[in-house]
Amino acid sequence: MPEPLRDYYEVLGVSRQASPDEIKRSYRKLARSAHPDVNTAPDAAEQFAELSAAYEVLSDSEKREAYDRFGHAGVQGSSAGASRAAREAGFDPSGFEDLFSAFFGGGGSHAARPQRGEDRVVEHGITFRTAVLGGTEHLKDSSGADVELKIPPGVEEGQTLRLRGRGAPSPTGGSSGDLNVKIRVGGHPWLKREGKHLRGLVPLSLDEAVLGTEIEVPLLEGSVRIKIPVHSSSGRVLRIPGLGVPSDPPGDLRLELRVVLPEGGHQDLDALAEKIKGTLPNPRLEMDWFANRS
Repeated sequence: MPEPLRDYYEVLGVSRQASPDEIKRSYRKLARSAHPDVNTAPDAAEQFAELSAAYEVLSDSEKREAYDRFGHAGVQGSSAGASRAAREAGFDPSGFEDLFSAFFGGGGSHAARPQRGEDRVVEHGITFRTAVLGGTEHLKDSSGADVELKIPPGVEEGQTLRLRGRGAPSPTGGSSGDLNVKIRVGGHPWLKREGKHLRGLVPLSLDEAVLGTEIEVPLLEGSVRIKIPVHSSSGRVLRIPGLGVPSDPPGDLRLELRVVLPEGGHQDLDALAEKIKGTLPNPRLEMDWFANRS
């Protein structure tokens, strides 16, 4: 037995007292998501047929009056009869092409578009260097084919890069889905990211920290020579503009100095420490260390 027709006011989601403008707005809103070009439901064509049939009747004052008095029987032979026949025999949306074009400014479709393939998600690990400077990675897509993935400079841990058309194939001959690549970034021995800036540790001997020096610092690409000021304490940070993550503007390289004493001690250093013991200012007292407990 054929399924009974739904009330047209219910189909459009309006009251029986709705104005023509309210009916038009409701149809426009529902048609955007119900049209077979965008609706992938198996009964998308039937849904749109019912929606458009309801609008054709309720947007016409004479047909609406007949429908209000006699229900679906009052408009049989017009759009209601056509809509019901479409649902029972299979709907061709070309009958509503002009109506859809008038609302949305584009040509209608003579058939529902083939279903698009599903998107796929994979994880891909890259080095710290590639994450900062960018590069090209090679991986397999959903079909097992080799593909190139362009890594932009400054990509973040967990960021997703999209390869269009490299996901699952369409089951109905349409376009393939996308392959979404979730990036995992490896670590680095002495560098870390702080947004678009790079921060690194620079180990110094005691004499370098006290007397100052110049040292060569290796970078992800090349190196830079920096000057260590005299009397540099551990924790001091030297900022070098423009040597961070490539961007507009580029980030900074921030180098934290760390004084490292010889493991196991050093005879001359021990003798020197005994000699100057008690003569240097006590940094804990100068910081008022015990007074700041909050």
